[in-house]
Amino acid sequence: MGTTDSALVAAGNNNRRLSSAGRIAGIFYAPGAVFEDIGREPHMFLCMGLEALLAFLGGWVVLNRVGVNAILQQNIAQSGRPAPPPQAMAAAAMGIRVSFLLAPLGVVLMLLVLAGLFLGCVNFILGQELRYKTMLAVTAHAWLPLLALANVLAMIAILLSAHPHQFAILNPLATNISFFFDPATTPKVLYVAGQQFDVLVLWALGLLALGIHKVGQNVKLGSALGLVGGMWGLWLLVRVAIAALM
Repeated sequence: MGTTDSALVAAGNNNRRLSSAGRIAGIFYAPGAVFEDIGREPHMFLCMGLEALLAFLGGWVVLNRVGVNAILQQNIAQSGRPAPPPQAMAAAAMGIRVSFLLAPLGVVLMLLVLAGLFLGCVNFILGQELRYKTMLAVTAHAWLPLLALANVLAMIAILLSAHPHQFAILNPLATNISFFFDPATTPKVLYVAGQQFDVLVLWALGLLALGIHKVGQNVKLGSALGLVGGMWGLWLLVRVAIAALM
């Protein structure tokens, strides 16, 4: 048992006060209380299940309303390369179908990996002894508004669109700077960088920092924000570097 968890038990604060559904609702209007409750008793299965379900529904709507061929054409147009031969096109179409059908698994794996990365950085850099289960609960709830709103808003836009095949699935929401750029004429490095400045992503990062502040042992909010911001900055550099090499 880590230092943080030991302190909570010693203080008699290890009893949860919010239900799983209460935490899911509360993360939108009272995130501090949600993370404090996670510090008492981490649980995240309903939250992760909801995120996986929304990913499945979002993928189903995209495949059935937008269509694989439209997505494939968008990918080709954004890459700026000529269309591949028919056999390669068929393989790419199958890959798109599989990726959308496996989106729920991808969401779960992403959260598991992110929680491990954040746990290592928090414990090593901030001198904490948090458990993986606690960090996973914090990560899952911090990412909920991003994953929920991105899927729900995209599904609504697609379902209400008179021409769903023209829906810009590669960057569907006006929550980031690159939404207002033309991917065909904007330098790829600039376009990729602009995608990272997303309101929903920044919201998730802010929630993550708040969660680390609440469940950690004497972790200042500024320190948590600095750590999360630094990791996001590193991710931004990696994405831009990859875009420059492609």
